Amino acid sequence: PWVLMPKLTDLTARSAELALKSVGLVQGEITYVPDPAKNAVLRQLVNGAEIAPGARIQKGTRVDLELGAGLGDTFDVPNVTGMALD
Repeated sequence: PWVLMPKLTDLTARSAELALKSVGLVQGEITYVPDPAKNAVLRQLVNGAEIAPGARIQKGTRVDLELGAGLGDTFDVPNVTGMALD
């Protein structure tokens, strides 16, 4: 049986997992890439290739997710208001 690929981009990892299960697909590997949107799905992949929402896909197919890793380390910026350029 075939199902339609749901739109997972911009969902959280947990929401994407539930969306996949609801249509009979399996969550595969999760990878993280630098992106400000921490834990948000950036891309949905099948066999290493991006798959578009609405594409017909075999039920039970493993779908890998690429998630945002967040901003990483943060640091304080000094207040330079009113200071000379040099």
